[in-house]
Amino acid sequence: MLLENRIALVTAAGSGIGQAGARIMARNGAMVVVTDRDGDRADETAEIIRAEGGRCESACLDVTADEDIAKIMAEIEQKVRQGLGLAPAAANLSVVDGG
Repeated sequence: MLLENRIALVTAAGSGIGQAGARIMARNGAMVVVTDRDGDRADETAEIIRAEGGRCESACLDVTADEDIAKIMAEIEQKVRQGLGLAPAAANLSVVDGG
């Protein structure tokens, strides 16, 4: 799979393009971290991805809040240290560079 053993951080993944992108990345093997300002919508997207057989985590994230960004970055850095690589970026799909 194209994105196997990669991590993808997808912002605004609660609906629309963000959700579609998260689902596509998961189908291509990425472990997806779906985020949205509405945590319930992020959770719903994660449930869809898991039902489709993908690996996913969800989080409430306001990209304008520095503390939210710092927290999600620390969580993703931990996953990178566990051996997952980073997925490429596109549109509102964000890549986290662990170093």
